[in-house]
Amino acid sequence: MVHICGNTTQVLKDVLEIRPHCFSLENKVDLKSAREILGGKVCVAGNVSPTGAFLSGNPEQVREEAQACLAAWGDDGGYILTVGCDFSKNVPLENMKALMSFRK
Repeated sequence: MVHICGNTTQVLKDVLEIRPHCFSLENKVDLKSAREILGGKVCVAGNVSPTGAFLSGNPEQVREEAQACLAAWGDDGGYILTVGCDFSKNVPLENMKALMSFRK
């Protein structure tokens, strides 16, 4: 897996040239745009903000953000729902469990 911090929208087409097994995105990248460019070619992971609801919200807010990521990607497969970067050791366990509750 390759991860590049920040808004990597402008390099998504370049990612196709290196063809990693998976490319990790921060929430700064529009997931629909990433799907249009990488979908079916490179697995994509991430997009849940590690500093938003995941860190300081409640489990319901985490589930809402996770659901929005899944809806943005759609049912095409090739997407791993996870946080878009490293996260603080202060993330509440309940929020981690809320994110992990999404699985297919």
